[in-house]
Amino acid sequence: LVESMSEVIFSIDDKGILTYVSPAVESLTGRVPSEAIGRPFSDFIHPEDLPRVQESIQDIVARGSGGGEYRVLRKDGEIRWIRSSTRPVHEGGQFAGLRGILLDLTEQRLLEERLLDASASEQRRIGREIHDGLGQELAAVAFMARTLEKRLASKSLPEARDAARIGEMIDSSVAHTRDLVGILNPVEPERDGLMSALENLAANVSSAYGVACVFEPEAAVPVED
Repeated sequence: LVESMSEVIFSIDDKGILTYVSPAVESLTGRVPSEAIGRPFSDFIHPEDLPRVQESIQDIVARGSGGGEYRVLRKDGEIRWIRSSTRPVHEGGQFAGLRGILLDLTEQRLLEERLLDASASEQRRIGREIHDGLGQELAAVAFMARTLEKRLASKSLPEARDAARIGEMIDSSVAHTRDLVGILNPVEPERDGLMSALENLAANVSSAYGVACVFEPEAAVPVED
């Protein structure tokens, strides 16, 4: 039953050495079981994820079960995403290793990324159309309102005040349009995009509600991906 499953079944000893891995490991890593058994499991984990995996193992031993999602390296260098479900093994009351299941999530991850990219692209497109279309038209109308105000004021007509009020309302609409564009594109894709977005959020709250709002992080939070 184990050897016919598409999921990878594995076991490691208390030193982190693979003592068993099912044949499905070949489709996941490009290695047959004999190439994996006897080697440290850490040889197959992406180096950037290894500290997190090691921390997860400590939690699994303490709680009695657990898992997570991380990357493994195929024999050809390709990166695959997996989800693990793991339990500790005890012999004579002593911790003797881990046993668990690995599920390949790579295709699911790729689909999620494509959906997120498509959603972000559509939001950016709508934001550009609002900024370049509606925003520019409102700015032009505001300019016309100020011109009308000056002409009416030059003739000492009381309607100049109405024209001025119209201009102020249009300026407010322009500001709301910019806020809407910011909502559609809240975080730039650069490493410090989150920090900039939070700073802008604080500034916008101060401007919109007339209250002091300042973003003061204890440390920078760059987001690599």
